[in-house]
Amino acid sequence: MKINCENVFVCIARVSAMVVNEWWPGHQRPIEQTEKASFVYFDFKGKIKIEFNYLHNLWNVKRKLERLNILPKVVSPRFGYDRCILVS
Repeated sequence: MKINCENVFVCIARVSAMVVNEWWPGHQRPIEQTEKASFVYFDFKGKIKIEFNYLHNLWNVKRKLERLNILPKVVSPRFGYDRCILVS
């Protein structure tokens, strides 16, 4: 992932893979019911350009961004990957 053409560290966390979340008193959700999620965090002012490769369908990502009036440019430079470029 790049922000303004510079590589950034991508964090990974385990999140619920279940559509309906439920309370697990005294323990965590079983690992079989989780999946990995990636995220980054950063500060910025003004315009920003975010580039990332996405192995899955970008439809959900595009839909969420378009609700925020962010129009992503999507290109496919390699088989099996989509490269998404966001500029705001």
